[in-house]
Amino acid sequence: MNTRDVLLRGSFKNCNVRFVLVETTDTITKAIKTHDTDPVASLLLAEALTVASLLSSQLTDTEKYALRWQYNGKIGSILADVTAENHVRGIPKENLLMDADDEQALYGDGGTVTLIKSDRGRVISSGTSETRMSNITNDVAFYLSTSDQIETEMVTKCRFNPDPNQPVKISAGLLLQALPDCDLVEFEKMRDSLKEEACRDILISSQSPEVKLQTLLKFLLSQTDQPEVTDIREVVQYEFGASPDYKCSCSRARMIESLQTINLREIQDLLDSEAGLKLKCDYCKTEYIFHKEIK
Repeated sequence: MNTRDVLLRGSFKNCNVRFVLVETTDTITKAIKTHDTDPVASLLLAEALTVASLLSSQLTDTEKYALRWQYNGKIGSILADVTAENHVRGIPKENLLMDADDEQALYGDGGTVTLIKSDRGRVISSGTSETRMSNITNDVAFYLSTSDQIETEMVTKCRFNPDPNQPVKISAGLLLQALPDCDLVEFEKMRDSLKEEACRDILISSQSPEVKLQTLLKFLLSQTDQPEVTDIREVVQYEFGASPDYKCSCSRARMIESLQTINLREIQDLLDSEAGLKLKCDYCKTEYIFHKEIK
C-alpha cells in the first residue's frame, strides 16, 4: 500500500467544472522497477499510468478502464488498466527508448488510442480514435473530448531522481472536465491555463496534496472572469478518493484458467518435467510454476 500517493476530486460550484488531482510517485516507482525501463520509457509509462489513475474517479464498484496507445514510432504500444479502487498496472512494449532521436522517432506519424470500460469482463463501452496530438496524455484528453463528447483537459508531470532505488522524485496529474451547463468560455480559459508552465510547476511542487490542489484551483480561477476569492474553498467542493497503487490482479487461479483454454497435450511434457511449466505475468513479472496438478 502506498503511503504518499493520493487522489482528490471535486468541482467548482459556480461554473460546473469537474477536477481530479492525483499524486502517483510511489505507483510510478513500482512500475519502473517492475519493467526496468530507461528514462524515456519511464516517462511515457508514468504518463500512461497517471492518466489511468485520473480516470479511476469515473468508475464505480467493479468497473474497470483498459487503455491502449498504439503508435507507429519506436514506442509501439503501451497498455494500462485501472479499477475503481485505483489499482493501476501497465505494460510498455519497449522498455528501452533512449536511442530515439526525437519525438517524431518515438511517436511516428500516427496511431490510435483505445478506451474500454467494463464490469466483471462485460464491456460497457469502447471506442478508438486517432492519436492527433502525439502525446500520451493529450491523446486521451482528445479522445474524451471528441468520442465521449466531454470537454476534457489533462496535464501530467514526472520528475526523476538520479537514484535507481528511488527513481521518481514526484509524479502527478490534473484533469479538468466540463459538466452539463458548464460555461464553456470560462472552461476554455482554465484549459489554456492548465497548459502553462506555471501550472505545471505547482503540480510538481513540494506542497501537501490538499494545499497543492487549492493553489492549482486558485491559479486556474484567476485566469477566468470569475470573481476573485481569498479562500478557494468558498467556491469549490472536493474529497479524497481511492489512492493510486501499482497492483496486479493476476493470481495462480487465473493462470490455471488461462491454461485450461489450450490443448494440454501440447504442454504435457513440461507439466510432467521436474522444472514444470513456468508462466510469467507481463504486468507484474510474477512467475508461476505448474506441474501435474493441471488437468
